[in-house]
Amino acid sequence: MRATMMAVLVLLPAIARSQNTLDSPANPDPTAHRHRGFYFHFSIGAGRYLSRTDSESLSGVGIPVALALGGAVMENLIVAPELWLAVLPSPNVPEGVHASAFTSGWGLNITYYFMPSNVYVTMTPSYVHVDSFRGCPAGGDYCPGSNPPAYSLGANTFGMRTAVGKEWWVSTHWGIGAAIEFVFTLTARQAYGTSGSAIAGGFTLSATYN
Repeated sequence: MRATMMAVLVLLPAIARSQNTLDSPANPDPTAHRHRGFYFHFSIGAGRYLSRTDSESLSGVGIPVALALGGAVMENLIVAPELWLAVLPSPNVPEGVHASAFTSGWGLNITYYFMPSNVYVTMTPSYVHVDSFRGCPAGGDYCPGSNPPAYSLGANTFGMRTAVGKEWWVSTHWGIGAAIEFVFTLTARQAYGTSGSAIAGGFTLSATYN
């Protein structure tokens, strides 16, 4: 009997520790719902696009797209290379006139999150290619004296993509968000003298891993 009691007294601490381990939840992820480490962001939306040259312009409903891959240099501060586009698939031109326009940029994105609201501001100073083309009202690519005349713009310049948005956590590291963004370029000049620029703004939806 005495031997049994001694064995119980010896084993009680081990049994208690085992029970506590079984009852306690798993250790939480210390990086959950925080902006640290690897960063992936993709956004797409719709808005207004305008491409202008010295004498004419193209406008219509544009599609902004952005993709960034990088990481947090400190908590809530993201630095990531980013590729972005602003595309004008259906410019407002007369029927039968061929037209197209897009702006593409490559730059270093800087994003800061205000926690715990998960609201963010972002900007991407970028090297930008501006491209737009419009044919003649009567068809064809060359029609001197027509009104409005045909024109094209294809040049490189500098620009910026900026946005303000908010995200909602849908899992430990994934968030979905909505933002208002604005894109602009400096004046782009071609070798033969034509110059122009592009601006775009719109509403985007996003998916982010962080």
